[in-house]
Amino acid sequence: VARGLRGLREDPSDDARLSETLAALLTLTCVRSAPAGVTVDVCVVVAIIPAATATLITQRLSAMIRCSVLVGVLAAVAGYGLAREELLDCSVAGGMATMAGLIFLVVWIIAPRGGLVAQFRRRRASAST
Repeated sequence: VARGLRGLREDPSDDARLSETLAALLTLTCVRSAPAGVTVDVCVVVAIIPAATATLITQRLSAMIRCSVLVGVLAAVAGYGLAREELLDCSVAGGMATMAGLIFLVVWIIAPRGGLVAQFRRRRASAST
């Protein structure tokens, strides 16, 4: 893994190596967390949905990482609040997954470049010209 990350500064165009390295790290994290009782859905909620949401918002890696962390924390806190005994009395993982999905859905609709509203506006503008 370290060998894959070592040359990234010298060759920033090598996106394939970065992508493979990050996928390997994600796979290793999910596999190693399975004996601790963490299921695959929690890995998806914590790792993939926040990253996909951040990708819709920004294209800069540093901003994407910060945004991904923010979405993950929001989904975790809101999911825990949703799963409490006073509200739904459901599993915390289910509450986190629900909130992460709702956050992704809202961002997917209103994202500045890849959102549904932006796509609709672009199609409408190109049809009128």
